Amino acid sequence: MKKIIATTSAIILVAILVSLVGIVIFQNLANECGDDICELSDLKTCGQDCKPTCSYGYYSGLIGKNMSKEKVQELVREECSPLWDDIYTESRVSLGISDDYVSRTREFNFDNWEVQKVLPEFKGKYTKAETITRAVGDWVYFNVEYHGYLDFNDCFRNRASDIIRRGYGLCSTMTKVNIALLRGMGIASRPVLGCVHSAEFYSSVPLSYQERPLLQKLVDQPIFRKPNVPAIELDPEVEGIVTSRGGLHTWLEVWLPEKGWVILEPTTGYLIDPKSTDYLVYKREPNDADFCGLDNQLHSSFLQKCRAF
Repeated sequence: MKKIIATTSAIILVAILVSLVGIVIFQNLANECGDDICELSDLKTCGQDCKPTCSYGYYSGLIGKNMSKEKVQELVREECSPLWDDIYTESRVSLGISDDYVSRTREFNFDNWEVQKVLPEFKGKYTKAETITRAVGDWVYFNVEYHGYLDFNDCFRNRASDIIRRGYGLCSTMTKVNIALLRGMGIASRPVLGCVHSAEFYSSVPLSYQERPLLQKLVDQPIFRKPNVPAIELDPEVEGIVTSRGGLHTWLEVWLPEKGWVILEPTTGYLIDPKSTDYLVYKREPNDADFCGLDNQLHSSFLQKCRAF
């Protein structure tokens, strides 16, 4: 009997210790310095996470004056955390990332009402550009259906706002929507024309999965969405334009302070490592509207390369 009681007591003690360790870890994560979220303690120990106009003395003095510590903590986060877009813009400008990558163009018309009414889906909900980028990618994936039968004329005719209004498009027009939404949030992005491996050979996994701990990867066992890229059809005897579909593909790159330029695959909504061997770049320009397709004769060598990629 004494043995059973001792064993039970030991189990309870271990459970309490695990709980306490979990609480400490959670608190450390919540108060992590450098996460751009200002906590009350950060006003003393981590000034980089807080606006310089906020002082520890003022906010700590509010505790007990009809305000609980929890309420003051909430107030500090709201009033003293630096705005993500200010941090992002300062970083972008300091590293020489051109304003061209956040500018409004005919294709990326983020000032149009169709685009503007989507932006509240992201404004005020996230504190980092990367999180917003993932949210934008998901929004486009779930709200703009991929229609592979469309041709290059559909891309040339339609702007980002047109695609949002009708709810379907190609990789090229889905790219337009992603860029318009990202630039509308002040995030640098650019279209890229090139080749991508078809689903059968595509091996890239999302950055969000790559960055997870090994244990979580083993538990998750994910099934990834694959890009919509049927095999390219190319007849060198036929004049005209080969559409950016199949092996020929349009995607976008997004500039993130922590990672630099990364791939955002428009037909899956995933962020992909820029070193991925599944993508072969033909050209990338900040505001080049000519990413809808390539002329069969003028660009036959690259299209043949793309077909064999």
